Amino acid sequence: MNEAMIESSESPVSTIPLANVTKPPISKLAIMAFVLSFLLVLAPLGVLFGVAGIVVTWSGRKRGRGFAIASIPIGVMVSVLTTLIVITFLLMANVVKKENVVGFLKSSQSTIASSASETYDGLSDRFKVVVSEDAFQEWALATAEAHGTLQDVERGRDWLSTQPGNSWVLNLTGKFVNGPANIKVTVGVDWGSLSAEVDDIAVDGVSPKRQG
Repeated sequence: MNEAMIESSESPVSTIPLANVTKPPISKLAIMAFVLSFLLVLAPLGVLFGVAGIVVTWSGRKRGRGFAIASIPIGVMVSVLTTLIVITFLLMANVVKKENVVGFLKSSQSTIASSASETYDGLSDRFKVVVSEDAFQEWALATAEAHGTLQDVERGRDWLSTQPGNSWVLNLTGKFVNGPANIKVTVGVDWGSLSAEVDDIAVDGVSPKRQG
C-alpha cells in the first residue's frame, strides 16, 4: 500500500506546453492609425483610425491599443500644424501677388491718372481713409514726372519683410526711364479671412500718405 502511495505521489503533473500559448494578433488598424498620424494631410485619418483601433483592441482579442491611443494626440497636433502651414502659404501667396499693384506706374503720363484711379479702387480702406483718390492721382503724376515711366520691376535680396501690425513689406527695385528707384509696397494681412490688402506704396521713400 505504501508503494502504491509513493508511485502516486511521483506521477508527473500535467502542464500545457509553452509552445501552445499564443499571443493575440496585433491590430492592423492600430498600426495604420499610428503611421497615418504622422503624415501631415493624412493625419486626421490617423485620429479616426485611432479611435476605431481602440474599439477593436478593447476586448483584448487583438494587441496594439497603445499604438491606437498614441495616434490620436499625434494626429491632432500634426493636423493643426498642417492647417497652419496651409493657411500661411495661402496668405503669403496673396501678399506676393500685391507686387503687381505698381503696374499703373508703367502707364504713360497721359494715361497714368486714369490708371491710378483704377488702382485706387483696389487699395485698402485703411489707405483710403488717409489718402483721397485725387491725392493718389497727384502722387502718381509727380512720380511719373520725377522718375519717368516704369519699365520693369525686380525683387531684391530682402524683398519680403515684416513690420508691426500684421503688415508685410515688398521691397522692389523699379527700373524707370530716369534710372532705378526703390519701391516699397506695404501689405496689411487679415489672418481671419486670409485676405491681403495694400496699405501704402512708396517710391524712393515718397508715398501718397506723406504727400497727402
